[in-house]
Amino acid sequence: MNLLLISIDSLRHDYVARVNPSIVSPRFNELTRNFQYYENCFSISSATRPVHVSLMSGLYPFEHGILSQRHKQQNPNISMLFDLLRLAGFSCAGHSEAIEIFHGLNLGAPLYHLDPQPEIGISQLRQAITSPTGRQCLFLHYWSTHTPYGASDGLATGETARLLATGQRKIVIERYTHSVQQVFECKIAPLLTMMDLSDWVIIILGDHGESWTSYEPYHGLTLDNSVLRVPLFVHIPFQTF
Repeated sequence: MNLLLISIDSLRHDYVARVNPSIVSPRFNELTRNFQYYENCFSISSATRPVHVSLMSGLYPFEHGILSQRHKQQNPNISMLFDLLRLAGFSCAGHSEAIEIFHGLNLGAPLYHLDPQPEIGISQLRQAITSPTGRQCLFLHYWSTHTPYGASDGLATGETARLLATGQRKIVIERYTHSVQQVFECKIAPLLTMMDLSDWVIIILGDHGESWTSYEPYHGLTLDNSVLRVPLFVHIPFQTF
Protein backbone atom coordinates (compact mmCIF):
# COMPACT_ATOMS: atom_id res chain seq x y z
CA MET A 1 0.00 0.00 0.00
CA ASN A 2 1.23 3.49 -0.92
CA LEU A 3 0.50 6.91 0.61
CA LEU A 4 -0.39 10.11 -1.25
CA LEU A 5 -0.62 13.25 0.88
CA ILE A 6 -1.94 16.36 -0.90
CA SER A 7 -1.87 19.81 0.71
CA ILE A 8 -3.83 22.56 -1.06
CA ASP A 9 -2.59 25.87 0.25
CA SER A 10 -5.29 28.24 1.54
CA LEU A 11 -8.20 25.93 0.71
CA ARG A 12 -11.23 27.05 2.71
CA HIS A 13 -13.63 24.48 4.14
CA ASP A 14 -16.57 25.98 2.22
CA TYR A 15 -14.94 25.90 -1.23
CA VAL A 16 -15.35 22.24 -2.08
CA ALA A 17 -18.33 20.94 -4.05
CA ARG A 18 -19.49 18.71 -1.22
CA VAL A 19 -20.63 21.77 0.72
CA ASN A 20 -20.66 24.46 -1.97
CA PRO A 21 -22.52 23.59 -5.21
CA SER A 22 -21.08 26.67 -6.94
CA ILE A 23 -17.68 24.96 -7.09
CA VAL A 24 -17.59 23.28 -10.50
CA SER A 25 -15.32 20.22 -10.28
CA PRO A 26 -17.18 17.27 -11.86
CA ARG A 27 -14.12 15.09 -12.57
CA PHE A 28 -12.71 15.53 -9.09
CA ASN A 29 -16.15 14.94 -7.57
CA GLU A 30 -16.60 11.65 -9.41
CA LEU A 31 -13.12 10.38 -8.64
CA THR A 32 -13.49 11.18 -4.94
CA ARG A 33 -17.12 10.07 -4.70
CA ASN A 34 -16.21 7.25 -2.33
CA PHE A 35 -13.69 9.28 -0.33
CA GLN A 36 -14.68 10.08 3.22
CA TYR A 37 -15.12 13.84 3.69
CA TYR A 38 -14.62 15.53 7.06
CA GLU A 39 -16.15 18.98 7.26
CA ASN A 40 -15.15 19.86 10.82
CA CYS A 41 -11.38 19.76 10.50
CA PHE A 42 -9.34 22.61 12.00
CA SER A 43 -5.77 23.52 11.21
CA ILE A 44 -3.06 23.91 13.81
CA SER A 45 -2.02 27.36 12.50
CA SER A 46 -2.91 30.04 9.96
CA ALA A 47 0.58 29.90 8.39
CA THR A 48 1.98 27.38 5.91
CA ARG A 49 5.33 26.51 7.50
CA PRO A 50 4.15 25.58 11.00
CA VAL A 51 1.17 23.66 9.60
CA HIS A 52 3.32 21.41 7.44
CA VAL A 53 5.89 20.70 10.13
CA SER A 54 3.01 19.75 12.44
CA LEU A 55 1.52 17.61 9.69
CA MET A 56 4.78 15.72 9.26
CA SER A 57 5.68 15.46 12.94
CA GLY A 58 2.34 15.18 14.74
CA LEU A 59 3.49 17.95 17.10
CA TYR A 60 2.21 21.38 18.02
CA PRO A 61 4.23 24.37 16.74
CA PHE A 62 5.54 25.14 20.24
CA GLU A 63 6.95 21.60 20.30
CA HIS A 64 8.64 21.52 16.88
CA GLY A 65 9.76 25.17 17.00
CA ILE A 66 8.25 26.63 13.80
CA LEU A 67 5.73 29.09 15.21
CA SER A 68 5.22 31.25 12.11
CA GLN A 69 6.41 31.86 8.58
CA ARG A 70 9.46 33.65 9.97
CA HIS A 71 10.64 30.99 12.39
CA LYS A 72 13.55 28.91 11.10
CA GLN A 73 14.86 27.03 14.13
CA GLN A 74 13.17 23.65 13.91
CA ASN A 75 13.65 21.23 16.80
CA PRO A 76 16.10 18.65 15.40
CA ASN A 77 15.23 16.00 17.97
CA ILE A 78 11.88 14.98 16.55
CA SER A 79 10.79 12.11 14.34
CA MET A 80 9.21 13.01 11.01
CA LEU A 81 6.62 10.91 9.20
CA PHE A 82 8.80 10.36 6.13
CA ASP A 83 11.75 9.30 8.25
CA LEU A 84 9.62 6.62 9.89
CA LEU A 85 8.16 5.49 6.57
CA ARG A 86 11.61 5.24 5.03
CA LEU A 87 12.69 2.99 7.88
CA ALA A 88 9.65 0.85 7.06
CA GLY A 89 10.85 0.47 3.46
CA PHE A 90 8.99 3.29 1.72
CA SER A 91 10.43 5.51 -0.99
CA CYS A 92 9.53 9.10 0.03
CA ALA A 93 9.58 12.40 -1.85
CA GLY A 94 7.73 15.70 -1.94
CA HIS A 95 6.82 18.14 -4.71
CA SER A 96 5.78 21.76 -4.15
CA GLU A 97 4.67 24.61 -6.40
CA ALA A 98 6.25 26.99 -3.87
CA ILE A 99 9.35 25.15 -2.73
CA GLU A 100 10.92 28.33 -1.35
CA ILE A 101 8.26 28.41 1.37
CA PHE A 102 9.87 25.34 2.92
CA HIS A 103 13.43 26.63 2.80
CA GLY A 104 15.35 25.55 5.90
CA LEU A 105 12.74 23.05 7.06
CA ASN A 106 13.28 19.35 7.48
CA LEU A 107 10.13 17.55 6.36
CA GLY A 108 11.87 14.20 6.39
CA ALA A 109 12.06 13.76 2.61
CA PRO A 110 13.62 15.56 -0.37
CA LEU A 111 11.40 18.29 -1.81
CA TYR A 112 11.32 19.05 -5.54
CA HIS A 113 9.82 21.90 -7.54
CA LEU A 114 6.40 21.16 -9.00
CA ASP A 115 5.57 23.20 -12.08
CA PRO A 116 2.31 25.18 -11.57
CA GLN A 117 1.35 24.64 -15.23
CA PRO A 118 -1.06 21.68 -15.04
CA GLU A 119 0.24 19.77 -18.06
CA ILE A 120 3.88 20.08 -17.02
CA GLY A 121 3.14 19.29 -13.39
CA ILE A 122 1.18 16.16 -14.30
CA SER A 123 4.05 15.00 -16.49
CA GLN A 124 6.46 15.39 -13.56
CA LEU A 125 4.18 13.45 -11.23
CA ARG A 126 3.55 10.70 -13.73
CA GLN A 127 7.25 9.99 -13.71
CA ALA A 128 7.37 10.15 -9.91
CA ILE A 129 4.56 7.63 -9.58
CA THR A 130 5.70 5.16 -12.20
CA SER A 131 9.46 5.22 -11.57
CA PRO A 132 9.90 3.90 -8.01
CA THR A 133 9.70 0.24 -7.16
CA GLY A 134 8.16 -0.96 -3.92
CA ARG A 135 6.01 1.07 -1.58
CA GLN A 136 6.14 4.83 -1.81
CA CYS A 137 4.93 7.95 -0.05
CA LEU A 138 4.34 11.06 -2.13
CA PHE A 139 3.69 14.53 -0.69
CA LEU A 140 2.26 17.24 -2.99
CA HIS A 141 1.84 20.92 -2.15
CA TYR A 142 -0.31 23.06 -4.48
CA TRP A 143 0.23 26.81 -4.11
CA SER A 144 -1.98 28.41 -6.79
CA THR A 145 -4.95 28.67 -4.41
CA HIS A 146 -2.94 31.01 -2.17
CA THR A 147 -3.41 34.76 -2.54
CA PRO A 148 -2.97 36.52 -4.95
CA TYR A 149 -4.48 33.86 -7.28
CA GLY A 150 -4.20 36.00 -10.35
CA ALA A 151 -3.54 39.46 -8.93
CA SER A 152 -1.44 41.37 -11.41
CA ASP A 153 1.06 42.67 -8.84
CA GLY A 154 1.94 39.19 -7.61
CA LEU A 155 1.73 40.26 -3.96
CA ALA A 156 -0.45 38.68 -1.30
CA THR A 157 -1.47 41.98 0.26
CA GLY A 158 -1.23 44.22 -2.79
CA GLU A 159 -3.97 44.20 -5.39
CA THR A 160 -6.14 41.80 -3.36
CA ALA A 161 -6.08 44.16 -0.38
CA ARG A 162 -6.96 47.13 -2.60
CA LEU A 163 -9.89 45.27 -4.14
CA LEU A 164 -11.25 44.41 -0.69
CA ALA A 165 -10.73 47.93 0.61
CA THR A 166 -12.71 49.36 -2.32
CA GLY A 167 -15.63 46.97 -1.96
CA GLN A 168 -14.69 44.68 -4.84
CA ARG A 169 -14.78 41.46 -2.84
CA LYS A 170 -16.65 39.73 -5.66
CA ILE A 171 -13.61 39.94 -7.93
CA VAL A 172 -11.37 38.41 -5.24
CA ILE A 173 -13.80 35.54 -4.68
CA GLU A 174 -14.15 34.91 -8.43
CA ARG A 175 -10.37 34.63 -8.76
CA TYR A 176 -10.12 32.33 -5.78
CA THR A 177 -12.96 30.13 -7.03
CA HIS A 178 -11.32 29.80 -10.43
CA SER A 179 -7.99 28.79 -8.90
CA VAL A 180 -9.64 26.22 -6.61
CA GLN A 181 -11.54 24.67 -9.51
CA GLN A 182 -8.37 24.53 -11.60
CA VAL A 183 -6.50 22.65 -8.85
CA PHE A 184 -9.32 20.12 -8.49
CA GLU A 185 -10.02 19.63 -12.19
CA CYS A 186 -6.70 20.23 -13.96
CA LYS A 187 -4.18 19.06 -11.38
CA ILE A 188 -5.61 16.56 -8.89
CA ALA A 189 -8.25 14.85 -11.05
CA PRO A 190 -5.77 13.94 -13.84
CA LEU A 191 -3.36 12.64 -11.19
CA LEU A 192 -5.99 10.41 -9.59
CA THR A 193 -7.06 9.15 -13.03
CA MET A 194 -3.65 7.64 -13.73
CA MET A 195 -3.35 5.98 -10.30
CA ASP A 196 -4.60 2.62 -9.13
CA LEU A 197 -6.72 3.88 -6.23
CA SER A 198 -6.98 0.38 -4.79
CA ASP A 199 -3.27 0.57 -3.98
CA TRP A 200 -3.11 4.06 -2.45
CA VAL A 201 -4.12 5.63 0.82
CA ILE A 202 -4.95 9.22 -0.16
CA ILE A 203 -5.32 12.25 2.08
CA ILE A 204 -6.32 15.63 0.61
CA LEU A 205 -6.57 18.68 2.85
CA GLY A 206 -6.16 22.42 3.10
CA ASP A 207 -3.29 23.65 5.25
CA HIS A 208 -5.35 26.68 6.30
CA GLY A 209 -8.13 28.78 4.82
CA GLU A 210 -8.48 32.35 3.56
CA SER A 211 -10.02 35.53 4.93
CA TRP A 212 -11.35 38.32 2.73
CA THR A 213 -11.77 41.29 5.00
CA SER A 214 -10.27 44.76 4.88
CA TYR A 215 -8.30 44.04 8.09
CA GLU A 216 -7.12 40.61 6.90
CA PRO A 217 -6.96 40.35 3.08
CA TYR A 218 -5.71 36.78 3.08
CA HIS A 219 -4.73 34.94 6.31
CA GLY A 220 -2.30 34.96 9.20
CA LEU A 221 -3.56 37.78 11.41
CA THR A 222 -6.57 36.18 13.09
CA LEU A 223 -7.86 32.78 14.13
CA ASP A 224 -11.27 33.11 12.47
CA ASN A 225 -12.98 29.86 11.45
CA SER A 226 -12.67 30.86 7.79
CA VAL A 227 -8.90 30.68 8.25
CA LEU A 228 -8.50 27.65 10.52
CA ARG A 229 -11.36 25.45 9.31
CA VAL A 230 -10.23 23.31 6.38
CA PRO A 231 -11.59 20.43 4.27
CA LEU A 232 -10.26 16.90 4.64
CA PHE A 233 -10.71 14.00 2.20
CA VAL A 234 -9.56 10.50 3.16
CA HIS A 235 -9.41 7.40 0.96
CA ILE A 236 -8.42 4.06 2.47
CA PRO A 237 -8.83 1.20 -0.02
CA PHE A 238 -11.42 -1.41 0.96
CA GLN A 239 -12.31 0.58 4.07
CA THR A 240 -15.92 1.61 4.68
CA PHE A 241 -16.65 4.50 6.99
